[in-house]
Amino acid sequence: MSTLTTSPFSLTFDTLVEVRISATNIIGTSSTSTVNTSGARIRRAPGTMGVVTKASGDETMMVISWTALTSATDTGNSAITAYNLYWDAGAGTSATISLYEGLTTSYTLTGLISGKNYRFKIRAKNIYGYGTFSNEVTL
Repeated sequence: MSTLTTSPFSLTFDTLVEVRISATNIIGTSSTSTVNTSGARIRRAPGTMGVVTKASGDETMMVISWTALTSATDTGNSAITAYNLYWDAGAGTSATISLYEGLTTSYTLTGLISGKNYRFKIRAKNIYGYGTFSNEVTL
């Protein structure tokens, strides 16, 4: 059994893989199977998300939103299982606190302090792991 993600294969994202197999036992080796023409595509963690935007709000609440990843290139050829939103809680530092993980494309924050800046970044997740965070944005 070979792992197709390592040398000598060096397969790149979205490469179509067609597999043929044979079996070997004490008596000998079987003939090789026919090519599976439906194949499989190389998959990976999602790509980088776009930045979070403010959809609405007032002085103490804010609805933020982001655009779902939909293209095979962006999703890594695998369904998105969650979006992971981080923020700085108004501390004026980098967004390092996990705020939300789920499939919706918006989040409502309440109890905000008027005049404070809040920083956000987001990433997507599929069965292969987390993608790269978006650029951080201050709202």
